[in-house]
Amino acid sequence: MARNDQQITLAAAELRELETDIAKLYLKAANIISGVTARASSIAVESLLTSNAGIALEDIRLVKYLSSLPDDIKEWLPNATMSIEAAKLLSAAHPDVQNNAIQYLRHNKCLDIADAQQLIGRHWQDSLEEKQRVENDRSKLLERLFASRLAAIENEVEELQSALSEFMDLMAADPEDWPEGEVFQHSPYYNESFDSISALARRILGAVNGIVDKDDLDALEFDEATKLRSALAALQRLADGEFAHNGGFGFDVSPPQYLSNVLHDAIGYLATADARPIARAPRKQLKVLELLAGAGGSAIGLMSAGFEHVALVEKSGDRADTLKKNWPSWHVVEADVSEALENRLRRYRGVDLLAAGLPCAPGDGSEDNPDLFPMMFEALDIIRPRSFMFQYDKGQRQTADERDLAGTIVRLQRDGEYRVRSFSLDPLNFGLPHSRDHGFIVGIRDDVLGVFPDPRAVEPVNGNILQAIWPLVSRDRVAKLSNSEEQKKFNRWADDWEQERGKPGNNLFPTVLKKVASTKAWLDAGFNTAEVAECLPTVGDPRIEDGTFVPFITTEVLAVAQGFPSAWKFLAETHGVLSMIADALPPVMAKVVGLAIRSVLEGELMDLGQALTEQVIDPARIGLGKKEMLNLNGAGRRWPLEHTKGSLDVQNQAYRLMSGEPIAIVEPNHKRRRRVREERERIHAETDYLMALEREAEEYEWSLLRPDE
Repeated sequence: MARNDQQITLAAAELRELETDIAKLYLKAANIISGVTARASSIAVESLLTSNAGIALEDIRLVKYLSSLPDDIKEWLPNATMSIEAAKLLSAAHPDVQNNAIQYLRHNKCLDIADAQQLIGRHWQDSLEEKQRVENDRSKLLERLFASRLAAIENEVEELQSALSEFMDLMAADPEDWPEGEVFQHSPYYNESFDSISALARRILGAVNGIVDKDDLDALEFDEATKLRSALAALQRLADGEFAHNGGFGFDVSPPQYLSNVLHDAIGYLATADARPIARAPRKQLKVLELLAGAGGSAIGLMSAGFEHVALVEKSGDRADTLKKNWPSWHVVEADVSEALENRLRRYRGVDLLAAGLPCAPGDGSEDNPDLFPMMFEALDIIRPRSFMFQYDKGQRQTADERDLAGTIVRLQRDGEYRVRSFSLDPLNFGLPHSRDHGFIVGIRDDVLGVFPDPRAVEPVNGNILQAIWPLVSRDRVAKLSNSEEQKKFNRWADDWEQERGKPGNNLFPTVLKKVASTKAWLDAGFNTAEVAECLPTVGDPRIEDGTFVPFITTEVLAVAQGFPSAWKFLAETHGVLSMIADALPPVMAKVVGLAIRSVLEGELMDLGQALTEQVIDPARIGLGKKEMLNLNGAGRRWPLEHTKGSLDVQNQAYRLMSGEPIAIVEPNHKRRRRVREERERIHAETDYLMALEREAEEYEWSLLRPDE
């Protein structure tokens, strides 16, 4: 045997051993699944394993199928009598197909994927009644006819585009370009060309309407459906003669848009791919609707992750006022979202993200903390967001009830409309000085392609009391009167407090308080929780004479421990503030999960770990809200449609046209004049945009020189 043949033989043997090992591992997984399915329903097991273990549903069903095989087949499987790919195909097949496969295995001692496909095809054929078989053949014929009909429509649309382009260049003269002193008139064959375009558009529209169900199309919210609706609207305008002198070439009828290509480009969706221009749309900021917004923990994080709030809905007046006070540019709606739910939410249909902070886990409701997940199901039906993020405090329970959680995930998946992940995050891993599980259920709509990066995979940043709270305690550690006796006393007390917190076991808070109650654990953590003080000790406080003095807790300390900036103001009585802080999702956690969702929506990989090291919010803007800082020398000054610029030659021609030269001299070739006119309009729009930036920058500079009113 040649040396090469020996190498191939050896490689084949190694691969054979690997296949055997893989088959054994699959059988081991099958035994695990068998033990789990004995304790819960099949659908509950599938839901929990797909969401918590990250195992694909197809793989789970494959393993379940392997676990159901007879013992003699399981013994043969490691010898590769049936390939894993064939088993995967059979796992989704009809039980009759699976039984037939077992019979074939026992007879032939092997079964590959091609055999499995044959079994499935034969079963489908045999299961059809004669009437169904005839109907199937008819459907195939109609599909072929439909394909040829679509091709005819595409060809006619290209013909319409060509006719429209020629009409715009030759027939539909722009009154702005007409020489002064001469009476404006259209080209000699204007009416004939106009009528020809309308007739062709009517013919195409009739053919398309015979294929497309308008009611079904209007019910769809996907991007492709929107493009098709725009194409049909453009065809309708052309068919009705509402273009050129009777409305321009854009969708806005008044004033007529003579220099617009909107109608021409919109109908291009029905043309062939070669004739269809693919324009890169400017990026829009992602929109989020937040329900049960609380005091702003989730809102701060999602805003920092790049989401813009279309609304924050909150029932509590104190919490709604807190949101408005701290970030006035937020659109805060003080309302009970459960009342008149459909009327309140329908306007936000198709929003990028629906977020909500729920009081408890699915099925874990009580009188004080009702289970609001059923309301979220209804909200999803109304809004149909591109993604959702539902967060809940898991409290002292180690895990939510698996059956309730599994049932909720099944409902949220909505027959495959959303890909759903559930997981828990601990503030301790995000640099905060306490540990408490927060549960998340995240869904991505199936038409949004991408992989959700698991926030649990982020390298933890362990927090402690000194890192988070020491800056508050030591604010007066160095002061102007550093040589005074009062300052020295304060410094000694602060140093002792710091040293005590550095001891093992004293570096974390027991939890975030919701009610005042003094415990030894809190005293060890450096605070007396018998009452809530307005502020921490300062220089000159007589209580620090005793070096062992433990200060009373403050709402500022608790807020910072929860990840809020110290400048965030809570508008409520003391116990109301404690509840606000305890109920809040730490902003940094909301930011990381928000970035993970954004990475799917925008198709870009986000550095989730970097978010743990960044400032979540600019403290200087608290109380003022969002105001963009303009960098006049950076990307903010560039025209957002930079990619639409014409070539340098066309730009120069446009500038000549703007200087007053006639279009016939600037561009002698009438077929190229349209792009020169378009470039002129683009330059006008870019100039207006940059001038607006200049004005905004000047206004901002002036605002820094005068106090806020």
